[in-house]
Amino acid sequence: MGFSVLAPLVQAQSDGSFEDAFRKALAVPDSSVRLEALRQLQDLVQTPDSIQETKPLVLDVSGLLSNDRNPIVRREAVRTLVAFQSSEARSALHQALESPDSAVRYEAVTGLGNVGDQSSLPFLQARLDDRAPHVRRAALRAIQAIARDRRRRSQAPALPPPAHHSGAGA
Repeated sequence: MGFSVLAPLVQAQSDGSFEDAFRKALAVPDSSVRLEALRQLQDLVQTPDSIQETKPLVLDVSGLLSNDRNPIVRREAVRTLVAFQSSEARSALHQALESPDSAVRYEAVTGLGNVGDQSSLPFLQARLDDRAPHVRRAALRAIQAIARDRRRRSQAPALPPPAHHSGAGA
């Protein structure tokens, strides 16, 4: 059953109807199909020309965080949101930090640390008191990674201004 549903996703990537095919794949009862659809979306989001095409799907992926009955699909949904690297996806990741599933919280914390956006710091700091030790440790690592990145950027030497060439001698 899985491959018969996924074949249209592959075709839809080339003919531009990916959004509809993706939504259909998310509705399939077979969790392996939903997982594969999320993984294909992660790959698609990595291509610069597909960013706008896939942006409306952030809400669909976010819905899986609280509605999908399979914990593996919920974790993969977090990884997919991380791949989007948009403000909408970050907002959904911030909400995922409140999930009752510690694995989802862990993936969200780790993903936010990898994205490195400083606006996530208050959300990550709140996870330092998480009831799950692995989430607390991941939150600390994420905060440290963002702080290191901020220090690295502030210490980076400024690039010299571009040299202006006059038309003479060229």
